[in-house]
Amino acid sequence: MPLNNPPAAVVPFKPGDIIKEHYTLVQQIGAGSYGAIFEAVYQNGVLSKVVAMKFEQITFDKPMLYNEIVILKALA
Repeated sequence: MPLNNPPAAVVPFKPGDIIKEHYTLVQQIGAGSYGAIFEAVYQNGVLSKVVAMKFEQITFDKPMLYNEIVILKALA
């Protein structure tokens, strides 16, 4: 029986966008029904490093990222 995959979330960001003056989005590396994950580069003039940034599509009263944090803390 095939599984019905929910549609991927639509987020208003794309590679090349700059977030909070220091993060440049490089490429989208993942997406799901709740949001998208991008590879990004953090630069502040002295430090430069590759990071991952998760953007959540806000459609719920309580963001799913909050639930993720609670679950991960419980597992730690």
